[in-house]
Amino acid sequence: MIKVILSDVVNATETFNKIMGQTFKGSLAFKIARLARELNKEMETFNEERRKLIMQYGKKDENGEYITDENGNIRFDSDDLMKVNEEFTALLQNEIEVNAEKIPIEDIDNFEITPQEMLNVEKFFDFE
Repeated sequence: MIKVILSDVVNATETFNKIMGQTFKGSLAFKIARLARELNKEMETFNEERRKLIMQYGKKDENGEYITDENGNIRFDSDDLMKVNEEFTALLQNEIEVNAEKIPIEDIDNFEITPQEMLNVEKFFDFE
């Protein structure tokens, strides 16, 4: 089990999606696939909770339809936007357990990864 906060998962997801496109030997490929699958489960839950926040506080017109901006994003009243931001920040701070093993740091040489991407996924590597 890996204990992290939800924002760690959110930050790591894009990098792990990139890593999933690389080729690895058997056991390392299995560890990466399992970790990525578990992170995706957490992201599904996160996205559902984020959607609920948006639906709860989104601004509606007289017909009960959500009001959107020119990019299709749901609009909020300023007071509601503050509530959404507070609740969203609290959501990201939730501690969770990811049902997977950390990747041994000695396997890092098998990855093509930028320093920024490494910062995004470092919580999922075992440095011991």
